[in-house]
Amino acid sequence: MREALYAKNNWAAVFTEERDKFYDLKEELADQISAQRGYFQEFLEGSKDTSAKMRQYKSDNSGKIRMLNKENANMLQNSIDKLETKIAQMHTQLVEKLKRFDERMREALEKLPEVERNCDNAAVRFEHAVKDLIAFNDAYKKSRKGQQVYVILKKKYDVVQQ
Repeated sequence: MREALYAKNNWAAVFTEERDKFYDLKEELADQISAQRGYFQEFLEGSKDTSAKMRQYKSDNSGKIRMLNKENANMLQNSIDKLETKIAQMHTQLVEKLKRFDERMREALEKLPEVERNCDNAAVRFEHAVKDLIAFNDAYKKSRKGQQVYVILKKKYDVVQQ
């Protein structure tokens, strides 16, 4: 009987601890996802600003290029073209990385309800096990021998608690 009470108390403590850990992890994951989404939005806005600045730069410098002599204009245009190509490649790579990141975040968000559901199912099963253990304890207490053992254990437990 003492072992049953001990097991019941241990299971109750483990259940409470695991449930608290689950909810803490759930909140932490939600916070991380929110933080990453904010970073993603900032990055996207920065990328749009950079593209607008490049267009402005190109339009501002087109008049200057015409004023230069042909040789210098060609060299400058080649350099600008190389820079634009490199920037376009970098932008494309960034967009691809952002898409992959967004996809991973979407997958993580899709899995979250399943994980939560599994944890809830485990919690429900555990609660049923605890209820069964309590029912067993109650039935054992009601039996004559069980009542005597329960009274002895209760006295010992009360002494230990004090």
